[in-house]
Amino acid sequence: MAHSTNRPDRTAIGRYIGYARERNGLMSCDMQVAALEDAGVLSDSIYQDVQVTLEAPNGSRRPGLCMALKEAVAGDTLVAWDLLTIANSLQRAGEVLEELRARAVCVWFLKDDLDTRSELGDTFVQVLCATARVRRQERSADTCAGLARARARGRKGGRPNALDDAKTQEARSLIERGVAMAGIARQLGVSRATLYNAGLAARPARKGQERKK
Repeated sequence: MAHSTNRPDRTAIGRYIGYARERNGLMSCDMQVAALEDAGVLSDSIYQDVQVTLEAPNGSRRPGLCMALKEAVAGDTLVAWDLLTIANSLQRAGEVLEELRARAVCVWFLKDDLDTRSELGDTFVQVLCATARVRRQERSADTCAGLARARARGRKGGRPNALDDAKTQEARSLIERGVAMAGIARQLGVSRATLYNAGLAARPARKGQERKK
């Protein structure tokens, strides 16, 4: 594989942490691993996600990526085949790169020899990170604007209350009758935590009186 002759020093202090992900119709994990090893990544420093196609914001569907990101420390270089190996979208990729940049972890994408240890590679990642930040700010602004419009129409944002006025009154009535909180929760179809969070609590049973279930 031919690379640019104007490349950064590959002997700099730090480890190579490799990551490979199987993507439908594209380069297999085995081929990616072979490319990573050819680039100098040790086999025991390569993490993989096989048959993973869905994007998860918290990375829960990509344990290999989570482990690679956790393993990389300041001075290390995360090595992958290309930008979209680490994410399904440029926006998500920018967010991952922004996190790595803040931790002083470099990135090297083999396909285009894009390396953040070079001036060109670092500039590209800075632009991508800035784009990701702008997109997040736009989403936040859109959310705030939507909540403001909802409030203007008399609606509140967030999840609806599990206990409406009728259920709250019914819960109080059951408490007065001595029904246990577990029984009230089952009858109303809510959790006991919901009842307690609403300020509802069963009164202590009188001496000699067993609480109803």
